[in-house]
Amino acid sequence: MDIRKKLSEKYKIGNRYKNFGPVISSVTIHGFRGISAKINFDYPITALSGFNGSGKSTVGR
Repeated sequence: MDIRKKLSEKYKIGNRYKNFGPVISSVTIHGFRGISAKINFDYPITALSGFNGSGKSTVGR
């Protein structure tokens, strides 16, 4: 089995351990620097990257 699929199945809401804790599963952005988007986080670790001043910290608030 593909390791990415195995990890993805492990972190789906129905398969998580009860003590896993709260998680952010999606984010909707409206009009930030002209961008409107919905981002779904399918994996337990997600990285935001970009140039200095591109708004990474602002999106995380």
